[in-house]
Amino acid sequence: MIKPYRANPLITDKNLSIPSRDLRPHYSDPRFWRDHLKLTVFLAPGVEPVDRDTFENVPNLNYIDSYQLPLTEYADAWDHAETATGATDNVLFYEHLLARLFDREVEISHLITGVDVAGTGNPYHIYGTTP
Repeated sequence: MIKPYRANPLITDKNLSIPSRDLRPHYSDPRFWRDHLKLTVFLAPGVEPVDRDTFENVPNLNYIDSYQLPLTEYADAWDHAETATGATDNVLFYEHLLARLFDREVEISHLITGVDVAGTGNPYHIYGTTP
């Protein structure tokens, strides 16, 4: 069972850096392999999850798993977003990255991280975006 949870500190400003251990977790982090954790690292002000204990999906948001992103254009989108924001560790960067990939403006209201402990061991993101 995957247990959603809230990072401490929970980031609510898109311009603030998210700690690397939360944004890009390593497969050896016991929070992820022992507890099969999904971690909410960003929640926009005024956005309320269904359950504040587990931080499950927020109503009225579209969720995009980073494994669903078009990898052939990912490097270009990464470079574009990094140039546009000057960072790679905040929500604003990921909004630019997704906007480049989908060729439309994207607003992230909820960002969840996790680790594919049963498969590749790679970290992943789940982006909760406004429709």
